[in-house]
This record gives sequence, C-alpha cells and structure tokens, in this order.
Amino acid sequence: MQYVYPNASQLKKISKADRRFFEKNPHRSYYVRPVLPGEPVASRPFTYTAIRQIIPGERVRLFIASDKPLPACNEQAAALVWHWLASTEMPPWLLKIIDKREREGGRLQ
Repeated sequence: MQYVYPNASQLKKISKADRRFFEKNPHRSYYVRPVLPGEPVASRPFTYTAIRQIIPGERVRLFIASDKPLPACNEQAAALVWHWLASTEMPPWLLKIIDKREREGGRLQ
C-alpha cells in the first residue's frame, strides 16, 4: 500500500469526519469506512480505514485493502477488523499501551 501523507487541510477534514461519526454514535469505539482523500490508497480496488477511538478525541487508524467491497460494519465487526489489522501491523508493546490508555483514560505518552 502506498502511503500518501495528508496535508494539514486534508488531515483536518479526515479528523473532523471521524470525530463527527463518534459524536453521532457515542456507543461506538470502532468504525470502518472507505479511505478519504489524503489517506493511503492501495493497488486493489477497495481501500478502507479501520478506526479505534481510544477516548473522545483520540483515535488510531489502520488501513486495509481488498479485492471485494466490505459490507457495512457494526461495532462488533469493526472491532474484529481493527484488532485483526492491529495484530498484524502493530508491535505488541504498542497495543498494550493503547489498551492501557483506554482503561485509564490518560493521554498516550
């Protein structure tokens, strides 16, 4: 997957779109959506962003590419997608920090 670093304007729009989703869905901690301009685009036909909101205002995004479209993901499905991606793309120590951050509600250091 080719990563494209978003400019400040794109990053602000991406963050705002995700913030709005979680504000409208306060019971959700996970969300899967198609990539937005400025996010990575793969050579496969479909690229998605899997988002985990640790606490309001703090989110971790991972990316997945597929040859077929993903169905709409409810909370449980989005959580499964995010954790599967995290287990393959993140070092275990980073996952522990994210989980601890969520439990304690403090800032990531």
